[in-house]
Amino acid sequence: MNKTIKAKWTKALREGKYKQGQGRLYRVNDQGEQLYCCLGVLCDLYAAETHTPWEKDTSQTYTMHNHQSFLPNQVIEWAEIKYGTIGLPTDLLIDMNDGGKTFEEIAEVIEKRL
Repeated sequence: MNKTIKAKWTKALREGKYKQGQGRLYRVNDQGEQLYCCLGVLCDLYAAETHTPWEKDTSQTYTMHNHQSFLPNQVIEWAEIKYGTIGLPTDLLIDMNDGGKTFEEIAEVIEKRL
């Protein structure tokens, strides 16, 4: 993974700007809170850097390149995420996020394994 992007991602996960949600990259709950999964935070960094807007999918869910729950290929390529024996499948990050692990715990895994 690109080291600069990884550093920005783990910093964003830790700094408290993003409120953690599950099941979607980015959604707004009934109280109007913006909720991101750990992969949604990476997508938001991508959106800011590449000037790519989130697209409203439903009244509460947004997509990035038509993806609600998984990283789009454009984000994977931008972040230079590699799969295989060296890389970390994003499915593990989804499982951690949706299984109740904190952004801090997820950031630690990203630093060690990506």
